[in-house]
Amino acid sequence: MGVQIHGCVINEGINSNKCVVSTLLDMYGKCACSSEFSKVFDEMEQLDIGARNALVTGLSRNGLVDEVLLVFSQFKGKGMDLNVVSWTSVITSCSQNGKDMEALDLFREMQVAGVKPNSVTIPCLLPSCGNIAALMHGKAAHGFSLRSGIVFDVYVGSALIDMYAKCGRIQSSRICFDRMPTRNMVCWNAILAGYVMHGKAKESKKIFHLMQGSGQKPDFISFMCILSACSQSGLTEEGQYYFNSMSREHGIEVRMEHYACIVTLLGRAGKLEEAYSMIKEMPYEPDGCVWGALLSSFRVHNNMNLGEIAANQLFEFEPANPGNYILLSNIYTSKGKWDEVDKVRDMMKSLGLRKNPGCSWIEVKNKVHMLLAGDKSP
Repeated sequence: MGVQIHGCVINEGINSNKCVVSTLLDMYGKCACSSEFSKVFDEMEQLDIGARNALVTGLSRNGLVDEVLLVFSQFKGKGMDLNVVSWTSVITSCSQNGKDMEALDLFREMQVAGVKPNSVTIPCLLPSCGNIAALMHGKAAHGFSLRSGIVFDVYVGSALIDMYAKCGRIQSSRICFDRMPTRNMVCWNAILAGYVMHGKAKESKKIFHLMQGSGQKPDFISFMCILSACSQSGLTEEGQYYFNSMSREHGIEVRMEHYACIVTLLGRAGKLEEAYSMIKEMPYEPDGCVWGALLSSFRVHNNMNLGEIAANQLFEFEPANPGNYILLSNIYTSKGKWDEVDKVRDMMKSLGLRKNPGCSWIEVKNKVHMLLAGDKSP
């Protein structure tokens, strides 16, 4: 339908209208039509700020973060006007595509350029602070939110809850949560996930029941959190109760992620056969997430036969994931099966796979530094 309307635009001779072109870019970007998107952009005679924002947002939606950074750099180099939407779009692109440090650098550049962040910018930036535990940057964004009066926005509040939890400050997360005048499902799930992240099953259950007592119905994310909490604390019976109550009491369809949680729950409790039987009885084909949960359980309990079944399934779903090969190799090692260990390692070499190095971050004088295991560079 969008292509047909584009044809009408050309027939009517309005394809040079700035508003029309910006909307075409937005439409093709949302529809993931990269070739049409690029064609419309290349045919533009002038780039106004609306078209520039549509271009950045369209590239971001399709995960083309490197192109986003290149285009944005060109805009800055040519002295083109950029507003808060422009900066927020590129920060969001970096935050959602694993370029967290770049997102923080852009936020600083934005302020130097005299562009004031708003209630959309802050929730887009805070996930990057949480992902690399940049607590001081997160606190600075929190302070800006307080001074700007946007701290009580539900999206800002939810992002703050999530950021503090990921930075190891679950008490600060709870303070942000308690001070919110209004809460939506995202807020409840953020604090619930925070407690799960910190292994606090008791508090997780309290939040889950408090949410229901306040009239807020749990959704599929809420159940993922509470199942994970039960799994971490070995609450097998409670976890199975929550799992069964999803469709029976709350009318929520059980998704693949929930099966992965319950498989992990059963696996950690040593109920490996029961976990494997559940996978075979699933109403749809299990994915790599479910098989991965099962393989991890077999690694803990050194079950070689079922571990091989799970690993072979994972090799089909995720042939380039070195972690699956390493898990199987560890199972063989625990059983003294050195020939099988060598076969797995040879398989990894033939595929060009190697174990991903460990990674951590440290914040010194308001600057985030990334450290890789085995890295000897100065």
